[in-house]
Amino acid sequence: MGYLYLAFGLLGEVAGTAFLKSSSGFSVLIPTVLCVLSYIVCNLFIAKSLFTIKMSVAYATWYGAAVGIAALLSVFAYHESISPMAVVGLVLIIGGIVLANIGDVNEKSESVPNVNKEG
Repeated sequence: MGYLYLAFGLLGEVAGTAFLKSSSGFSVLIPTVLCVLSYIVCNLFIAKSLFTIKMSVAYATWYGAAVGIAALLSVFAYHESISPMAVVGLVLIIGGIVLANIGDVNEKSESVPNVNKEG
């Protein structure tokens, strides 16, 4: 369930970023309000995800994926250019996300359950 919350948080982050661009520096009311609401929703879902996902993994996944999706959004929705060096950077970010999540899965599978014994 944690990764579902994380996905909704990520969607809120990306929506907030898109509305931030559309708000023209918070000078257009509707995109400004939608931006603020999107970021509130984003943080609510991220907070819920932290009940089951380690903070280091959740934030690495959230921010890294948000950067990648925002870059794609800027290219396809706003027709901004992206340099080859930036593409390499985005690939490295995605690789970092994958490694952080693989490391977390491996750590969980190797750990011994915490049994609380009295006496």
